[in-house]
Amino acid sequence: MTDETALPDDFNGTVRLFPLPDFVLFPHVVTPLHIFEPRYRAMTEAALESDQVIAMALLKSDWDDYQEQPPMYPVVCVSKILSHVRSADGRYNVLVAGLERGRILHELDFGHPYREAQVELLTNELPSATDLEESLQLELLARFRDLMGQYPQVFDELDVLIGESPGLDMLTDIIAYTVSLPAVVKHELLADHDVERRATRLLAALETPKKRPTRAVLNGFPPDFSKN
Repeated sequence: MTDETALPDDFNGTVRLFPLPDFVLFPHVVTPLHIFEPRYRAMTEAALESDQVIAMALLKSDWDDYQEQPPMYPVVCVSKILSHVRSADGRYNVLVAGLERGRILHELDFGHPYREAQVELLTNELPSATDLEESLQLELLARFRDLMGQYPQVFDELDVLIGESPGLDMLTDIIAYTVSLPAVVKHELLADHDVERRATRLLAALETPKKRPTRAVLNGFPPDFSKN
């Protein structure tokens, strides 16, 4: 992890919240976002003027029943804006890197148009046995290759990743982000900081009688800009 993809040394757990429906970001993943709503433009401007930190949150399914403060799931992906382009009308295209898991302790009210919260970072619990970690890695890679079999361009990205010897933590997060699963299932994987259990749950989610379509099937790989 470099300075560009690390939280500031003085990070105190205060984050700007960027809640979206049907989208879950994971650590170890970089994603493009298109930001056009005024409150989230203000959020982006505030982040760019200070620590570049935002937290990606998942709205609950009944979010559109609320005019203000719709409910969110409690675990977020604390992230950092790596680069941005601002259009003439004030919209932003940004690249955001997921950094850490965080659990919302309580929301804050600083009088900004966007929501903010105090979070605690969730520390990963790693597998105690190296052979178990390697076994889960191999099984995940085999399952992922099977799912992506008709998209050889993805294997180029995967081979680069494997060449960098990712740990089970990173591999699980990248696969969980890439494949198409219900957003609630993805949030469950994000919320689980036990890496062995998370990998096992992901394997179970991918084990279906009929292969699930992947994000590559739906949107191309890497994905297009998400919209708020």
